[in-house]
Amino acid sequence: MLKSFVEKICELSICTAEKGGRLLTSKPLHAVRESEPAPLKARTLAAVLEYAERFAKEDMENGEDVFVHVEDYKTVHVRGVLYGVEKQRDCFLTAEAYEVAHKFGANLTLEDFIVYLQSAFVQDENTAKILRVVGNIVEDNATEYADDGVTQRVTARSGIARREIVDLPNPVTLRPYRTFTDAEQPDGLFVLRIRQSEGGKPTCMLVEADGGAWKSKAIENIKRWFDDNSLSVGILG
Repeated sequence: MLKSFVEKICELSICTAEKGGRLLTSKPLHAVRESEPAPLKARTLAAVLEYAERFAKEDMENGEDVFVHVEDYKTVHVRGVLYGVEKQRDCFLTAEAYEVAHKFGANLTLEDFIVYLQSAFVQDENTAKILRVVGNIVEDNATEYADDGVTQRVTARSGIARREIVDLPNPVTLRPYRTFTDAEQPDGLFVLRIRQSEGGKPTCMLVEADGGAWKSKAIENIKRWFDDNSLSVGILG
């Protein structure tokens, strides 16, 4: 009992020494940081703009400057300047974009693919062309596919009885919803594949083909949105 008591005292004690002009301790010490505010939560860039312009300086002591920090394609903060001996930086507001559950790399039935393309992508001439082709694919054994790795050729139905050969260039440029709805959605390259499943029915699949370059475009689009809406504080992204 006495031995364990002494070992506990030694464990809790801290020894200090000086070497080469530096103060050393036998145990790591952690400085007590000043209290930090819990950041407000938001879902839009408009909320970030309003807070940064109207409320941030009122919430900070002495009205110090704040800035907008675009962390990534789906996260934006309103932060303050460094302060205190620990060089702390408060975060007053964090906005996170709503995320759409995308189905890249999944084989979808024609019906599911059409619904997905119409609901999760910005509609433009590229989506219209894909929808036109997919919506006219003949779901029988007469459907034909030809693929040379660059262009996929599909036998589709035109009208009621007539069929036509349609070329689908790959990769195709599309704009899925992947960042704040306030900002312009970044475009990206996708490989479109149409094939027959084991059950004989055609399926469609979209595969990302830009190596994640769209994320940098999204950050630039967010910054451009703030510039277009005359954000008066600094912005980092």
